[in-house]
Amino acid sequence: MKKYALIGENISYSFSPKLHEFLFQHFNRRASYDLLDIEADVLEKEFLNIVKEYDGFNVTTPYKNTVFSKLQLLSDGAKCTGSVNTVVKFDGRVVGYNTDLFGINQTFKRNFSLGGAAYSLSGKTVLVIGAGDTARTLIHYLLTQGSNVIVLARNLQKIKEMRDYLQQINSGNTQSSAVKNTEFADEESNDTALSSDYTQNGNAQGDNTRGGNTQSDAGSAPKNPTAKKLAIKAKNYTQAHKGEIVGMYVSEKDISKPYNIVINTTPLGNANNINQSPLNLSILKSAGATGLEFVLDTAYTPEKTQLLKNADSLNIRNTNGFTMLLFQALKSQEVWLGRTVKPSRLEQVYNEIRGILYNN
Repeated sequence: MKKYALIGENISYSFSPKLHEFLFQHFNRRASYDLLDIEADVLEKEFLNIVKEYDGFNVTTPYKNTVFSKLQLLSDGAKCTGSVNTVVKFDGRVVGYNTDLFGINQTFKRNFSLGGAAYSLSGKTVLVIGAGDTARTLIHYLLTQGSNVIVLARNLQKIKEMRDYLQQINSGNTQSSAVKNTEFADEESNDTALSSDYTQNGNAQGDNTRGGNTQSDAGSAPKNPTAKKLAIKAKNYTQAHKGEIVGMYVSEKDISKPYNIVINTTPLGNANNINQSPLNLSILKSAGATGLEFVLDTAYTPEKTQLLKNADSLNIRNTNGFTMLLFQALKSQEVWLGRTVKPSRLEQVYNEIRGILYNN
């Protein structure tokens, strides 16, 4: 029986075990999924043992960047964001992916559209709250879509480090700014890219700059008769940043620019911090009067965080992180098992899993 897990800290509330157990049953696969709620020093000591024990694993806060730095083989999406949330083993090789990108793409595609019309992020100003791993991935995605990003976080140094990394990626110092990004794949695409389409991590084998020249590892990719199981439907996405970071702040009171979208990536409001909000009602109300169109909280429990309740009270459209959670998990399963939910069953699976999570 295959063994998988989720690595994180303070994640006892996580729905991921139930979610992946549902998907294993859906795909008729015998597999287990453990919750590894561990501290940073334990992860450092036990990482190699975890790699040996499990066939693959997911990574969540606060270890996505930590695991990224430990892996030599990375998908393009992981390299672009400096963040790994899915790891798979085959032929003795360990490969890191960022399937959050797929989850983010689906979140905007499914939840932001109005009347079936696609919601364009181009030219939108987006306030991203937080500067952790999820924020980094979101900001990279938004910049490729032509959004202008304002970052709000308590740690200004962390914001600057993230900005510098993203600028480095976009300048081509670590890889071409135009890459084939398998994690962005739309399920209806007919194009395919094998998981061997990954790059060598510039941080591997003693290179601690993470800015060294990156070369494709496709030429020396593992020869695996089951490699097709790791095929990922993909489209070509030009990953040059079309937008820009237009402001970085440690206090919301200092933000003078209006913004169209708010995205919270912090723990404020999640299951461990219920009734807290990164923005108070008065600030959200002021933003609503100056063009705020949508609020996204990447937390998925509770179903309505305090931030989303505030948005509801002001009639501002909003959604939580459930769609992102589900679709990154679906993409993880595709990486691990080579299986995808049939399009004809997708809505049923979506609604069944949502019903399990929220008891409705």
